[in-house]
Amino acid sequence: MSLLSAFSVIPPQAESASNNESAGAPREGPLRLDAFNASLSPGEICLWRASLDRIALRHPGWERILAADEQARAARFVFERDRTRYAAGRAVLRIILGHYLERPPAGLAFRYEPNGKPVLDGTDLSFNISHSDGEALFALTRGRRIGVDIERIRELPEMELLARRIFSPAERDLFGKRSVDQRSKTFFEGWTRKEALVKAVGAGLSMDLTGIEVLSDPDEPLRFLSWPEDPQPDHRWAVGGLERDPGFAAAAAIEWPCLWPPRTFVFPGSEEGDGSD
Repeated sequence: MSLLSAFSVIPPQAESASNNESAGAPREGPLRLDAFNASLSPGEICLWRASLDRIALRHPGWERILAADEQARAARFVFERDRTRYAAGRAVLRIILGHYLERPPAGLAFRYEPNGKPVLDGTDLSFNISHSDGEALFALTRGRRIGVDIERIRELPEMELLARRIFSPAERDLFGKRSVDQRSKTFFEGWTRKEALVKAVGAGLSMDLTGIEVLSDPDEPLRFLSWPEDPQPDHRWAVGGLERDPGFAAAAAIEWPCLWPPRTFVFPGSEEGDGSD
């Protein structure tokens, strides 16, 4: 569950079951990432961007590499678009992890933490995933905990209430000074930073986020924070915004020290021209 769904006071509208993509879209075979460098040092961040809708159309048959529990979860979605996005997201995750671990994607066995976060035992590879409106981010590193979040920037009827619940006094003041057409952007810039940090730490959603300040300078590339309940007072976290397509806000959080900015790649099939940024 994301922070947004946990705090939302208005239930989300039901998704349409219709699929507007053309049935005649090109379909390609299984994906491999052999052309991409699989090196990853401790503290280095590799970020993969993916358009789940485009990938699902071009590369069908995701269920072949999913585990039985993943296939069962996909089957529980009511709408086909949600099933397709979930299956594509899990398959992309397996392909990326298999690439860095040099293992068959279908053979990866996830363990799930109490908060539902998937982890892989027997490796120092850490990862986190996030998706919004068909766009997904996959963040990887070694030897550090990491979190990532992406949200489509949009108007929320409850935005003012949410800002009071999660922003510090200084952040609320900054949010209030923004012009009406900039408030949604500012809100989601702060939201994604805080959710990325919560996901990296593995904290519950009951945490008081008003004591964690991430928006004193929205243009600051990286901010260093201490987690209020961390038993190690000198333990530091780096939180920063990520470059993303217009209309989205995204952020990553990682244990310090780390290498910033992340190395960013586009998953094959996501865009007209695939490759690394």
